Amino acid sequence: MITLPTAIGSTILTLSLLLQTIQPASASNYGSFTAEQKFVAESWRIVDQFYIDRTFNHQNWFQVRQDALKKKYKNMDEARAEVEKITSSLGDRYTRYLPPAKYDSIVNAATGSVFGVGVELAQDKEGMKVIASDVEPS
Repeated sequence: MITLPTAIGSTILTLSLLLQTIQPASASNYGSFTAEQKFVAESWRIVDQFYIDRTFNHQNWFQVRQDALKKKYKNMDEARAEVEKITSSLGDRYTRYLPPAKYDSIVNAATGSVFGVGVELAQDKEGMKVIASDVEPS
């Protein structure tokens, strides 16, 4: 997950970068890239498309892409670490990579979405028994 500022102020556009939903840009030739390189390339492309400060923290943003795509990643965790490194190089607190599980956790905490069977667990006064209460009807 990458979050980016969309305007000066506190408005934030949240973009989901789940590997299963990535569709490579049709103008790009990603045929020879590994899945990890495609993930890095698409992450870079989304930041490039939506990032407001076109100086990209005074770095050669296209060179950042080239350097990242030359790397051979052993697994998706390495690719995600690279995307985190790239986004943190921008020095913008609103632009960062969040792994899917972390993003889901933040969204669930903010929206109050809770999953489970609807049981509240507690101990009796002696601490000897676990009591299930407040069972939600199905």
